[in-house]
Amino acid sequence: MAVKKIKETIEFQVEFYDVDSMQVAWHGNYVKFMEVARCALLRKIGYDYNEMTARRRFAY
Repeated sequence: MAVKKIKETIEFQVEFYDVDSMQVAWHGNYVKFMEVARCALLRKIGYDYNEMTARRRFAY
């Protein structure tokens, strides 16, 4: 049985306070950016934090 892959592409603006003077995002913010992407993917499959909280299931 083949596994169905899910793909989601998002665009968001990196805020001024997340970059240094050379306009490079600090690597510590990558986790924050990945969380934005993870939330977008969960929304795409119809699953969100409200549902996780209601079912007491968390995906860390």
